[in-house]
Amino acid sequence: MKTRSIIATVLTALMITSAARTNAATTNSVQDISFELTFLTQGPTNHPTADITTITIHKFRVTTKDVIAVLGKATTNDFSPSARLVSVRDATSANSVRKIEVRDSTNTVDVTSFFNLTTAETNVISVHSLTFNSVTGIATGVTDSIFDLTLAHTNLTANLDLTGFATTTHTSIKFGKVVLGVDEIDAAVAGSGTGTNGVPAIVNGLISLTGKTLKVE
Repeated sequence: MKTRSIIATVLTALMITSAARTNAATTNSVQDISFELTFLTQGPTNHPTADITTITIHKFRVTTKDVIAVLGKATTNDFSPSARLVSVRDATSANSVRKIEVRDSTNTVDVTSFFNLTTAETNVISVHSLTFNSVTGIATGVTDSIFDLTLAHTNLTANLDLTGFATTTHTSIKFGKVVLGVDEIDAAVAGSGTGTNGVPAIVNGLISLTGKTLKVE
């Protein structure tokens, strides 16, 4: 009986240790992703008089809330007006993988698989400036690069295929005694897309990743 008790104790300790490692907290950079886009589609052809023909262009605005609504439908979630589309990265690792999530109060939905994103850190060609203080460990700089973003999935009722010029601003933040880097991105983009009505469109506008919030999660 004592042997069984010892084995049970050891197994329990191993399970607790394993769970602790699995659920280990990370210091994440959590940034808002913002879309401010204009969709341009072919408008109707009209004949106001016998000798006049008019052809128009239809323009409509697409914002972050519209993107969140499309992602909600694709993931069977009814997100509230306060839902945020965020980029999440482990701020302690230079090679951490970016996750994209919709966060709506206590509901967090991973939508990374809907996006394909190329930024300064993954772009083959980029140019940058940098100022680094070896005493404080603080670094600031700017990187210019090509930005690519696609939003596509079989469950989506709309899609995007955009590219453009992006400026990435790097800032160091003191988190306790540790210096961590946070990158904010502003991109002017253009390309193509399809609205929820299924009509192909020419698209232009702005996409940004902003925020210097670090959270232990």
